[in-house]
Amino acid sequence: MVRNYLIIGSNSELAKEFINLNAINKNQIYRISRNFNNSDIDINGYKESFDEIFNYVKNIPNCYIVFFNGFIAENRPIQYPTDKEIISTYKINFQIPFLLTVRLNQLKNVEKYIFISTIAAIKPRFKNYIYGNAKKMLEQSIQTLELKNFLILRFGKINTSMSAGHKDIIFTLNKEEAASLILKNMEKEGVHHANIGLKIVSIILRILPIKFINYVEKSIN
Repeated sequence: MVRNYLIIGSNSELAKEFINLNAINKNQIYRISRNFNNSDIDINGYKESFDEIFNYVKNIPNCYIVFFNGFIAENRPIQYPTDKEIISTYKINFQIPFLLTVRLNQLKNVEKYIFISTIAAIKPRFKNYIYGNAKKMLEQSIQTLELKNFLILRFGKINTSMSAGHKDIIFTLNKEEAASLILKNMEKEGVHHANIGLKIVSIILRILPIKFINYVEKSIN
């Protein structure tokens, strides 16, 4: 089935891999990014350009919207975020995708919303607390909206420039693998994990006390 995918955050490395994969499948790709070289419309910023984005999306038939917005600036105890980076973490990972969804949900031509999330949202911990908490806020807020069809897909570490400096963990994926898993899981609805391994890890994270998780991560850094 040929689909129309709107890629929000199309300048991200993972988004570019997803776009390349869909070129092979002959799906139609529409792009929105603050980087004009990787965007089909010129925007000053997401929140500043809600009207332009709304008017662009309303003309895309049977639209599948995939949010690739992501930002992390912490890797405790090696890297701590600045105040400005904390604000950016919440803005990019939570505010932009949530507020855009609220606005775009007024449209009748959107078939599905897809959000790229993380197992860090299950139990935000010392290592990347701000990032995990922002993604948790996004997950919880999206589930309060009356969306007719949505998918929240949780990943672990994906090797991109955004995760540079972070140690590889179990079930770490490269960009190509992650993009392929997004397509593979596209028919699912609700909150899911990219693969069975990550689902098992998430169950373990729910069981283990947060103090124990933080102790282990501090010990191996």
